[in-house]
Amino acid sequence: MNFRFYRIGAWLWIITGVVHNTADVVSRLFPSAAKEPVSTALRNLPFELLGMRSDYYRLTTGFSLAMGTSIALAGVLFLLIARLAADTADRARPACVIGLAASVCLLALTVTVLQLPPPIVTFALASLAFAAALFAPTRVGVSLA
Repeated sequence: MNFRFYRIGAWLWIITGVVHNTADVVSRLFPSAAKEPVSTALRNLPFELLGMRSDYYRLTTGFSLAMGTSIALAGVLFLLIARLAADTADRARPACVIGLAASVCLLALTVTVLQLPPPIVTFALASLAFAAALFAPTRVGVSLA
């Protein structure tokens, strides 16, 4: 297994999560005029769950930030696995397979549902990186010296 490509895939997950949360916070701090009616409508849709009152604006905000945080933390976990398995690639191979499968699933989700270019690009690149980690040779036989 090629750890260089594996780490690239992990970093792409971290970048996706951090950029997602940054964009979410910025868009909420500086809302556009087009989004304001939607935000107002979501704030005006209260609900009660387990004795607690909230509204759909808070719900979507919470889910969005939780998603970005989870994606970034998954990338950090991928990096930690690489560090722990540095002595043998066989230990990290299952994590690489999971990274590849999850990247492909999230790519399909972003293409079909979200249709936003940034996560489409990052999950496509992460998918390629995890696939390359699994199938690319670990050492290049070309010497530059």
